[in-house]
Amino acid sequence: MGWVLDCLQRIPGLEGFKTYSMRNWWRPRDDPRAGELPAGDPVFVVRARKESG
Repeated sequence: MGWVLDCLQRIPGLEGFKTYSMRNWWRPRDDPRAGELPAGDPVFVVRARKESG
């Protein structure tokens, strides 16, 4: 996530960066690995907004 954030911060016109990580959510029942691993795969998000102007 750090590498993605670094790359996005180099793009002119983006501001207000936020990062999120979501872990240990239950797998859906129809997931092929639901019986093997109770927790789903982690999700990582980098968010920014375009500068006004």
